[in-house]
Amino acid sequence: MRDVQAKPGVVTCCTTDGREEAWYNMHKELEKCEKALNEYLEVKKYIFLRFYFVSNAFLLDILSNGNVPAKIMQHIGSVFDGVGDLGLCPSAVQSLTLIQDLDAVTGPLSAVRAMVSKDKEVVQFPRLFYMKGAVENWLNELVRFMQETLTEVLDVSMTATAAWDLDKPREEWVFTVPA
Repeated sequence: MRDVQAKPGVVTCCTTDGREEAWYNMHKELEKCEKALNEYLEVKKYIFLRFYFVSNAFLLDILSNGNVPAKIMQHIGSVFDGVGDLGLCPSAVQSLTLIQDLDAVTGPLSAVRAMVSKDKEVVQFPRLFYMKGAVENWLNELVRFMQETLTEVLDVSMTATAAWDLDKPREEWVFTVPA
């Protein structure tokens, strides 16, 4: 770059001795880096299969910020299709309702208490889910946690159907359980 700055001009820059060989070597090194990066991303995709549905740019952002869950919330909608992708605005509903670690009130957001659909429907978790460790691992655990939560919600709603028309009409019951 210093040579180009010292001698501006396309012809002068491109005809400098050794330039073509230097660019060729840089290109080969770049291809090696790209291959290694793609192999690394494949390993992560194999661990958490939903990463196959996320672009490599988003996946790199998720992996590089995996220890700071608040930074990856913008990609949650890409990873979980039914979960909203609303970002982290303190005054807005968030895709996964984050709270600060209870052990360190001033610490980073590291626990989830609810999931919010793209339609803004909130499903509260029965207990806090802590996001600790490698992002691909806690995302797998989060999938299981979400499934368990939805199973419990379904069980409760099915039990409530026995009281249709006794406690409350079906039209009201429909709005008391998450869709």
